[in-house]
Amino acid sequence: MNYYQLQIQINPRQQQAIINHLDSIGFEGFEEHDSHMMAYINELALPANIEQELIDTFGVEKKQLSLKKLEPTNYNALWESNFSPIIIDDFCAIYADFHEVEHTCRYELKIDPKMAFGTGHHETTYMMLQAMDGIDFKGKSVFDYGAGTGILAVMAVKMGATSIVANDIQAEAIDNIYDHFTINNIELKPEVIHGPLDEVPEDKVHIILANINQPVLSISTKGLKDRLLSSGHLLISGVLAERRSEIINLYQEEGFSFQKEQLKGEWSMLHFMLF
Repeated sequence: MNYYQLQIQINPRQQQAIINHLDSIGFEGFEEHDSHMMAYINELALPANIEQELIDTFGVEKKQLSLKKLEPTNYNALWESNFSPIIIDDFCAIYADFHEVEHTCRYELKIDPKMAFGTGHHETTYMMLQAMDGIDFKGKSVFDYGAGTGILAVMAVKMGATSIVANDIQAEAIDNIYDHFTINNIELKPEVIHGPLDEVPEDKVHIILANINQPVLSISTKGLKDRLLSSGHLLISGVLAERRSEIINLYQEEGFSFQKEQLKGEWSMLHFMLF
């Protein structure tokens, strides 16, 4: 089966809206970088005139777009060659089966680098994992909102969580979540929901992990509050640093107590509690 790669020269502020659009018309996976993004689609699902559609809808220029066909062997090799091991402080090492990694981290995560968001390479996922290191997960219930690959949920179990709920709106992410529980030898079975926040049961949990885009975070304040226990922790990422004050204010207005933030590149990770 052949795939196409669409590369768009565009900054991070504009990438999420395009990703949302491409996801809605059949693109299966995305890579986000500081100056460009890439999207992948089965040739049978490739819309006609996709480049002109992006020009008309988002105002990008023709010179910013590059569409090329990938042979299946090259497609698989591309993902493996682009996926490098990640070491996060002395906390965790993230790597695939085809890596040989020596580390002294307390935890390790094996990942199958399929096309779902959240491998640890992106600043938002990296900071979420860093922030998890400062929270006690032992015996806790956790909701991974917009779980992507599910590696945050897997890490929560490795750190002692005893109950996991995860959701995502992308079908490929659902399979990826289950796969990562399996390849990491996690016996705990997560409750995985294919759908948006309003389809997730309102059972309250101790910790919510939300590595998702800012527009979704902006409309999720009450939904997340309804699902978090008193004295619970909320970690959110996917927030552009220049707009973090907007998100902090929204969550404080909903009753969350802002604790601290981390910054990496253009992105911010925010830690709240509910009292």
